[in-house]
Formats: sequence, C-alpha cells, structure tokens
Amino acid sequence: MKKIIAYIVGGLILLSIVFYVGNTWPRQSVLDEYLKKQEESIKQKYEEQINLKNSEIDSLNFQLNKVQEQNLALKSQYSKLKKERDNVQKPQSKTDTVNRLKSLGYTSAK
Repeated sequence: MKKIIAYIVGGLILLSIVFYVGNTWPRQSVLDEYLKKQEESIKQKYEEQINLKNSEIDSLNFQLNKVQEQNLALKSQYSKLKKERDNVQKPQSKTDTVNRLKSLGYTSAK
C-alpha cells in the first residue's frame, strides 16, 4: 500500500513538473506574435527599399530620355554640318574669299 501511495505521489509530482515546464516554455501564440512582428518589419523595410529603387529608376529614365533627346539634336546638327561641308566649293573671286573669312569671324588687317 505504501508503494502505491508513493507511486501516486511521485506521478503527481512528475505531472506537476511537466505542467510547470510546459507553461514556462514560450507558447505557440507568443511565437506567432513574434514572427508576425518580424514579418511586418521585414515587409516595411522591403517596401521602403522598393520605393527607393523605383524612384531611382524613374530618375534614371528621365535622365536617359534627356540624353537621348540631346543625342538626336546632336545627330541632326552633325548631319547638317556634314551636308554643308560636302557642298563647300572653292571661292571664285577675292570678294568671295573675304566674305567667307568675315563669316568665320576674321577681320581685315587694313
């Protein structure tokens, strides 16, 4: 009879220790809350980085469009100058030579 009472008391002590240890470990709800907070903070950081990168992309696209417009303007100016160069003829007279030099910014030395 004493053995049976000892087993019952030992079992109750063992069960109380198991319940105590089970309650001291973090519960699933606590872990879920922590994971949810971490997920939200990571999502917020991700959204901030995505917004920053999108603004950088928009800025670079604007700069690219500006450079492309400048490139087209320079190409048209280049083709215009190339046509003018191809159409240059030798001066026919002295006045023609003087007029060309004046148009280039040279003045006479008189």
